[in-house]
Amino acid sequence: MIDLNDESIKETGSGVAIFNGGEASCNVENCELVRVERVEDYDAVDFFFADSTGAEIKLREWFVDYDRDGADKKELSQAKRLKHILTKFLPAGTQLPQAQNSEDLLQKCTEALGNTFKGVKVRMKTTFKDSGYLQVPLYVPFMELMTVPVEETTLKFANFDITTKPSQDSPASIAGATATAGAAAPSWP
Repeated sequence: MIDLNDESIKETGSGVAIFNGGEASCNVENCELVRVERVEDYDAVDFFFADSTGAEIKLREWFVDYDRDGADKKELSQAKRLKHILTKFLPAGTQLPQAQNSEDLLQKCTEALGNTFKGVKVRMKTTFKDSGYLQVPLYVPFMELMTVPVEETTLKFANFDITTKPSQDSPASIAGATATAGAAAPSWP
């Protein structure tokens, strides 16, 4: 039974912190890589970044499916992102991992990172997905050390970046458009 009179069911929002206040930016300062987690159920590894307020955003790296078209391109793109991350936290001159496949590479990169990222401040770039969700772009560069002066940053918006949150049609406007188009309105039994 669902009892809407139950005080534990709140009708107000929870005040969830959203990375960079939900805004796209080339200059989200004082961010940190806070954890790296293997996602067993999805054959992926998540890299969680936090902004100065503690709000998080993740970059998910899926294991490349070598049975699908474009696997070589996906593997190269992933390798660029992983090298981009490692070179921000590992000492210059460190031998970077070599691997047989994407899963092996992600495991070795996670091991190489260890906790070298703890306390290291970075500047992040964020854009929007077509769906309106904020994301870490899937191309490099998307972060740099805070020791790089902001006037020398390499983080720039590209002409294809979505920098303004796409507006979503509200359910009411969709229903109204459907009814206007001659479709029957939903009915309850």
